Amino acid sequence: MNMKTIYALTATALLSLGSLSAVAQDWGNGDTDTETGTNDSSAFSVVDQNGDGSIDKDEAKNAGISDSRFESMDANGDGTVSQSEYQG
Repeated sequence: MNMKTIYALTATALLSLGSLSAVAQDWGNGDTDTETGTNDSSAFSVVDQNGDGSIDKDEAKNAGISDSRFESMDANGDGTVSQSEYQG
């Protein structure tokens, strides 16, 4: 692999992480973004990478969500955040 390819892959990975972090920062606030039309349900779907209807710690970490934020969202303490917990 040449250096141009490595730089391109690195830049793509960093941009992807930045997008997920933006979703994570807005996580669970119940608002709809008037510019993009996104809401909690679509943000939840982005973070719920395997589509099982709940967010586990690995999915949360992949989205840049801190452990303390995850734990505060996990109201019943079962180790996952359901969509209803997410929406608060």
